[in-house]
Amino acid sequence: MSKLIYFLSLLLLTSAISNHRAAAEPNQRVARMIIYVPDGSELPDNYEKLFEELALRTEAFFQKELNRWGWEDRRKEIFARDDDGRITV
Repeated sequence: MSKLIYFLSLLLLTSAISNHRAAAEPNQRVARMIIYVPDGSELPDNYEKLFEELALRTEAFFQKELNRWGWEDRRKEIFARDDDGRITV
């Protein structure tokens, strides 16, 4: 029985340490926009701007609805961005 208690204590301690580390580090997960284009088709000239606007509206929707339901918005930017802050497509 003491081995079981020792094992469960160790498991809880390990879980608490990993949760603390996860909370301290910034979240590196992002959504990426990928465009599949069929053969013989071309994208419009302003496709990057259109997709960037779609992504910004999506982020605003999630933030608004999470706040409406009482959830804290820990992260406002969910799509991958380049060094200039523009959403990558």
